[in-house]
Amino acid sequence: MKRILNILIMILIFATSVHAEKAEEESIAIVKKMLNEKVVWAVSDVYPPYTFHSKEENKGFVVDVLKEIFEPLGYIVNYQTISWEKSLKMIDKGHADCLLGGYAKHAVNMGIPVPKYPIGVMRMHFFGKKGSYADTEWEYDGTEESLMKVKIGVQAGAVYGDEFDTYFKKAPRFSVQPNFGNQATRNNILKVLAGRIDVIIEDHNVLSFLVHQMDLKNKLISVGHEQNMGTPYYIFFSRKSPYYAQYTEILEKGLKQMIQSGQIDKIKTRYF
Repeated sequence: MKRILNILIMILIFATSVHAEKAEEESIAIVKKMLNEKVVWAVSDVYPPYTFHSKEENKGFVVDVLKEIFEPLGYIVNYQTISWEKSLKMIDKGHADCLLGGYAKHAVNMGIPVPKYPIGVMRMHFFGKKGSYADTEWEYDGTEESLMKVKIGVQAGAVYGDEFDTYFKKAPRFSVQPNFGNQATRNNILKVLAGRIDVIIEDHNVLSFLVHQMDLKNKLISVGHEQNMGTPYYIFFSRKSPYYAQYTEILEKGLKQMIQSGQIDKIKTRYF
């Protein structure tokens, strides 16, 4: 079964690299029909330490949680990394079963009930270039006026919580610049270092991980953070998946057990 799955994944990857989005969706639908219901199709972008590239040995905290719950029951978790915007579209259309690391807003926007158990909380920080205007003069005080004083790099399709989303939606493109693709956070870091934007806003764990990985400890630093204590994030399933109810029930039972036993905290120590 695993050999068949790997072959089909290779066909899918080839198809998605040479065809347009419609052909991609058709390929996904064909592959899913050829596999049995014991495969959970999960998607997300590259967002370490929560989700790494699907080709890497370590898949990330959220992927490990999903696998810890479903694999002992005989399921195969097929995790693929694509852009965040495309991940949302695939879940909305039912071309994938599971979204990894979404906010309650993502679920609500697609008509999906907010899951019972979050798997953690993300808290947004601003990172800027050491010695820059953002570092030496700018200060985020929780107001839109302070946000208007800097050019901010964001991830296309992402939400950042009530504290920021209203301003980000109405701000001019020059002030809040979205980055597209599967490496949006990394690309925004490079834009900060090049002086094309003043700050990047991102979850503290993500930025801290990338700063360490890219050896930028003395170049990129935290220059502020959101005023509240952060936003819960979830694993949730597409309402258009034929296994929505079944997978949701399995996930809720599994997460409850992992939280009560402390297993979810043990998994966190692998990455945080």
